[in-house]
This record gives sequence, structure tokens and C-alpha cells, in this order.
Amino acid sequence: MEHLLSLLKDIYDYLNERKKHWIPPLVITLVLIISLLIFRELTVVAPFVYTF
Repeated sequence: MEHLLSLLKDIYDYLNERKKHWIPPLVITLVLIISLLIFRELTVVAPFVYTF
């Protein structure tokens, strides 16, 4: 767990230093879209998500 926190801190420092503030929202959006597609395929919620 400590290694993960260290990794996240290093990534944050890199993004902050390089002024790459647009990357986290992009990654979060992609993860949400991918998870929605996976969730749509695996559950009975598929008819409701399909309308989106």
C-alpha cells in the first residue's frame, strides 16, 4: 500500500511539474466510459443503459 501511495505521489508531482493538468480528467472519463460499457454487458441493466 505504501508503494502505491508513493507511485501516486510521484505521478502527481510529475503532472504538476509538467503542467499536464488535462490528463487526469481525460483518464477518469475514459475509465468511466469503459466501465459503463463493461457494466452494460454484464448485468440486467443493459436495456436501460442501451438507451444512452
